Amino acid sequence: MQKGKKNFHYCDTQNGSSGSPILTLDSLKVIGVHRRGGRGNFKYNLGTNIKYAKDEFEKKYEINLIYEVCSEGTYNIFGTNFVKKNKDNIDIIINEANINLMSSYKLNKGKNTILIKLKNWVDSLEYMFFNCIAPTDLGGLKNLTKKVINFSYMFCLCHISNIDSLKNWDVYNGERFENMFSKCCFLSNIDGLENWNVSNAITFKGMFSGCESLQNLNPLRNWKVGNACNFSYMFFGCKEIEDLSSLKNWDVSKAECCEEMFYGCDLLNSLKGLENWNFKKVNCLRSMFSSCKSLSNISALKNWNVSSVKYFNGMFQNCSSLNYIDNIQNWDISNGSDFSFMFENCKISNTYHLEKWKVQK
Repeated sequence: MQKGKKNFHYCDTQNGSSGSPILTLDSLKVIGVHRRGGRGNFKYNLGTNIKYAKDEFEKKYEINLIYEVCSEGTYNIFGTNFVKKNKDNIDIIINEANINLMSSYKLNKGKNTILIKLKNWVDSLEYMFFNCIAPTDLGGLKNLTKKVINFSYMFCLCHISNIDSLKNWDVYNGERFENMFSKCCFLSNIDGLENWNVSNAITFKGMFSGCESLQNLNPLRNWKVGNACNFSYMFFGCKEIEDLSSLKNWDVSKAECCEEMFYGCDLLNSLKGLENWNFKKVNCLRSMFSSCKSLSNISALKNWNVSSVKYFNGMFQNCSSLNYIDNIQNWDISNGSDFSFMFENCKISNTYHLEKWKVQK
């Protein structure tokens, strides 16, 4: 189906299919170029009408990306093969049709650099720097991000310690931030994200999961997250986080899943800052605070609306410092169906007040 400059189609696609021709079934005539697969409630795949493809691909967004790679070898970057000889720097200009940002690739540690000039806009930077040593200048991407929808896994497993150079990125159109900085073990602060407009984001799943050195969430205090429905694993395994007060103004009213959101935040003592979180649509709190070994005070949760939650299993599992839960005695858990392991390995001595809970039969 064609509409203006766009093609909508049902053809099977895989990661890396962007740039592939779209053919008619009867005549095998090329009618467009595939751009991205359908997502969420959008059931069609999206392409560009072949009449307009040339103009689309000639848009000039020239970006300089610096990579550190090993001294010799053959590499495949964005679908382009090249040979790196010892001590040589190579400039590569890559066109839209050859860009494969949807598939992961790895660049090994080394001292030499490659300058890649990336022309034309793209709508996905998924897996772009997956498991590679940090580019020396992330700021150079700022003009490329304007139309990007998908930032998932962009820096996952990347060796970066700070991201201040991302402060001028325009991420307004971003919808998916899944695992964007996941397992960046050296990332100790996230200064640079304070001015990001993430108001169109629909998922933050695992965004900072496994960031073992991350301590301060202050740069996130003004984020407008009211459109997001998935916060699961967002701070999973962030062992150094002690304070959640920076998140006190977050609008989570559209959230549906917060599974393992703060799992393994070892230094988290209280949940101050979460008092006004509105969970009216949430159906899963599974293991949300599981293995928060220092957590002893959950009074901040006493007014939470959990009436839609079905899964409470493992919510405070292995919170070995938690011994008082009377604060949540007035929760409406009537819709709950799974409470298994909810307080396993906690030091709770008195559950008398939980008699007020009305469990669904």
